Amino acid sequence: MKACFSCFFLIFLISVLFSYAHENFVFSRHPRFLYTSVEIENIKKDSSKSIEIQNIIKQADSILDEPLRVPEKEGDWIFYYACPKDDATLKAETESRHICPACGPVYTDARASTA
Repeated sequence: MKACFSCFFLIFLISVLFSYAHENFVFSRHPRFLYTSVEIENIKKDSSKSIEIQNIIKQADSILDEPLRVPEKEGDWIFYYACPKDDATLKAETESRHICPACGPVYTDARASTA
């Protein structure tokens, strides 16, 4: 009986400790951003940040200006779209020409055989 009470007390004590140690996180509503609206306003007011902000906007615009390319055929290409020598992700130069950025060989077919 004493061992049962000890186990119960230990479990109770652990649960109490965890309930006090546990911090409840409250997330903002969707969409969530890296910065809060107050932080964004403070950044806008800081003139030293204006060049940084312009660079971020230029980077975002260049990403948005690129066309979205969706594969027209079977979708399993992602599983083998890597250099067989060093596993680096290939860089598409054209639809049929792919280059390994790490070691340099050019691959010309869907299964990444060297040209």
